[in-house]
Amino acid sequence: SKDIPEGTGSEAVALSSRLLALQLLRSIVADSGHAFRSSKQFIFGMKTHLAPTLVTCCLGTSTVAMDISLQIFDILIRRDSSRAWLKFELETLFTTVILRFLESPTAGYLRRRRAILFLASIFEEPQVMVDFFVNYDCDMSSPHIFSRSVMALTS
Repeated sequence: SKDIPEGTGSEAVALSSRLLALQLLRSIVADSGHAFRSSKQFIFGMKTHLAPTLVTCCLGTSTVAMDISLQIFDILIRRDSSRAWLKFELETLFTTVILRFLESPTAGYLRRRRAILFLASIFEEPQVMVDFFVNYDCDMSSPHIFSRSVMALTS
């Protein structure tokens, strides 16, 4: 897929603006302190605005936007404090994007590869694996994200 759309200049400007905004958000999430990341305003903004937008970017045509969005989720997942309040949002990311790319035969090589690299990155830390197992596979109302991820990686 193309990162800069053909056609009107306004489409290219819109994509460039979106990529710049994502890069700035990645910097904010990566470099902000605990007090900022644990504030009610930040958590509200993440849950209601940023997380749904990141999922949408992962499903779009821009591979750069998808990569930056997954990097932001990676940063948030690796922080213990973020995993606690992002349970529903992470479930949405996994069921809508990651597992969809891994389990669908029509997802395409690049999307599947990005999903595998994302899982390899976050599951590099043993505590993340434990948390995913406890919060999603041991909860009978959750979609068993950890076991589905392992099964998708082994197939």
